[in-house]
Amino acid sequence: MAYGLGARRFEEQLSAVDAMLVLAARGQLDAAGLGRDIAEPAGLRRLMPQRVVAALREAARSGADGTVWAVLSGALPGLLAGGPGPFGGALLALAADCAERSEARGATREIDEPAARKGSSQLLKEARRLRAALSRETPTAPAT
Repeated sequence: MAYGLGARRFEEQLSAVDAMLVLAARGQLDAAGLGRDIAEPAGLRRLMPQRVVAALREAARSGADGTVWAVLSGALPGLLAGGPGPFGGALLALAADCAERSEARGATREIDEPAARKGSSQLLKEARRLRAALSRETPTAPAT
């Protein structure tokens, strides 16, 4: 599925997106495993980052922000281990968007280092936005 998301032809990417969403709807998607499957060949330069990001962005547009976040949270440790690499700010922007919309919470240790750096590049801004989204407190219902 990871290679399908990074396919050359957009129609093939959409088929992989459809398969991912069907598996997610059935509760059969190993999102973290798919994230790791994306990170490994991407680190070996066997996947085109912009294609994977485009395919995952298409999945998020369909309303699957939680699923896309789950995949990205599995991919981030491998993709950011030695620095942001070729995925850079586009991946972190998508991750921040999905984390915000799905109200994801938790820590992703790999974004702490770029988020703490000084500077104003897109990568640093998106790392800070993702860290802020993940560290928000869950809103509580007002007492009645």
